[in-house]
This record gives sequence, structure tokens and C-alpha cells, in this order.
Amino acid sequence: MKGDLNRALRFGDKALELCQQVSEYENVMITAQVLMSIGLVHFDKGNDDTSLEYLERSFRLLQRICPFDNPAIMNCLNSLSCAHYHKGDYNKALDCLLRCAEIGEQLLPIDHPIISSIENNIGKQFYKQGKYDEALQRFRRAADIDERTSTSSSDGHIVVLNNIGKALYRLNKFDEAIMQYDKAFDLIEKIFRPLLDHPYVAYTLKNKGEVLFALNDLFGAFELFKQAHDIYERLFEPDNNHRDIAKCKYLIGLTHLALGNEQKAADALDKALRMWTNVLPKNHPDLALCHQSMGDLHIQKKGETDKAFLHFRTTISIYEEHLPVDHQRLRDLKRKLSDLHN
Repeated sequence: MKGDLNRALRFGDKALELCQQVSEYENVMITAQVLMSIGLVHFDKGNDDTSLEYLERSFRLLQRICPFDNPAIMNCLNSLSCAHYHKGDYNKALDCLLRCAEIGEQLLPIDHPIISSIENNIGKQFYKQGKYDEALQRFRRAADIDERTSTSSSDGHIVVLNNIGKALYRLNKFDEAIMQYDKAFDLIEKIFRPLLDHPYVAYTLKNKGEVLFALNDLFGAFELFKQAHDIYERLFEPDNNHRDIAKCKYLIGLTHLALGNEQKAADALDKALRMWTNVLPKNHPDLALCHQSMGDLHIQKKGETDKAFLHFRTTISIYEEHLPVDHQRLRDLKRKLSDLHN
């Protein structure tokens, strides 16, 4: 897959050169489309800053030649929302998606697959803001559209099933979450068999592992996290800073911590934190996850409360930028910080 993405970038660069050979209007439109495609390839590679740069260039060109309700504008806004999402800018992502929805209402029937994609992406922003009921409502709207339009057998529906599962997991509906992940596995096998090393396989393994972790099936969770980690490494090697590899290392470290393997936990969490620091903005929620677990690790070790305090302070400062002030996660962290003082 890594080679395919690099080859796609080479084709994109060549296409930009060819754009100079057509009329001005065609040049602007085609150039914008090529820039968008290059941006999406960088997105798949985990190069979020570069992806955003190309997508913003594409959007500026499209604004020069297209009315607001042009489908190309809508597609670009949808892509921009994904880049903002992975940079942790959830309000910017949501703004792009609401503009997408406004255009979609004018151009498309209510059951169009693009409307499903927009609903799913809006749900992701609510999910990251800790609004799990609202997220679940959007994900289920997307799933309903897929069912009505016969796209419930498409690869996009795999993502929707995973997102429903993630929202149910956050709402502590673990059995229902596992059912969604099992549906996703069935669909993956139907669409991609025998393609085992696919991002959707790793993504679903990771998500199901988080439910097993919550159910205290630590060895089962560890096995799924390790499988997901190994698939991502094979897909994205030698890009050892890829965000999905880092997430799996974090989860592996979290599991070692729960099992009492302090040194293995420290090694995995430290690697995850260094990788995420290299590719994510300093206020990204994934960094907060890792700092929180590092804090828990230092509490578990005797005499390291000062280090724990610093990690929890960093975690709280990040979450305060993304979560409602009364969110349970923030309340729990502040209580934990207060306990360290006493």
C-alpha cells in the first residue's frame, strides 16, 4: 500500500504539469481536482499538515470559478473536514461539514450516499467532543441511508458500523458495540477477501479490542491491539510515525499497564507519545490520552507523583480545549489531580 500511495503522488505531480496545457477555466478546475487528490493521498499517508495545505489550495481555486452550491465545492469541504478532524480542529471540521450539508440539501436527494457520508462525518466531530448521544444519532442516520440506498454492502458502510460501535462503547453499551464490529468484520470479509492487510481490518480489530479492554478481557484486548498494530506496520512501513501505528502502541501500553507490566507499559507509551508528538498538534486529544496513561503509570510507581502531576496537568489543559466544561472525563481528571495534592 505504501508503494501505491507514493506512486499516486508521482501521478499527481505529473497531472499538475499537464494542467498547464489546457484553457484557463479548465486549467483552474482540473488543477483544483488534482490538488484535492494529492491532498487525499497525503491524508492516507498520515501527512495531515501537507494534506491540509493541498486541500486549502484546491478550495481557493474552486472558489474562484464555482458558485457556492457547486458539487466540487461540497466535495472539497468534505475532504477539508477530514484533514481538520485529524489535526484535532473539530470546530473547523464541523463548520466545513455543515456547509457541505447545506449544499447537499440543495443538490441531492435526502437518501444520497454523499448525504450519508456527511452525516457520518458530522457524527465524528460530535464524538470527539464527547457528545456521544448526538454522535450516535448521526451515525445511525448514515446507516439508515446506506440501508435504503443499497450501499450497506459498500466499504463506506464498514466505517459507519465501526463508528456506531465506538459511540455505543462510549455509552457503555458493550454488547451492542461488539455486534456492530462483528457486522463490520462480516462485511470486510465479503468485500475484501482474501485481502487481510487492509486498514479497515486493523481499524475494526483495534475498536473491538477497546471494548474487550473495557470488559476487563485484557489478554483478548492485547491480542487484537497487537494484530492491528502489525497490520498497520506492514501497510505503512517505513513511516514509523503514522498516527494509526502510534494509537495501537498506546493501546498496547495501556493494556500492559492494566496487567501490571510497568516497564513494558512505559516503553510502549513513551514510543506512542514520541510518535504522536512528531505528527500531531500539541493540543491534539490523542496526546491527552497518552499523557493521562503516563500519569497513571507514574502513580502506580512509588515516589513518582510529581511526574504524574505534570502529565495530568497537560491532559487537562488539552481536554479543556475540546470537551464541555462539565464532561465526566474532565471531572475525573481534576479529582485525580486534587487527590495528588492531598
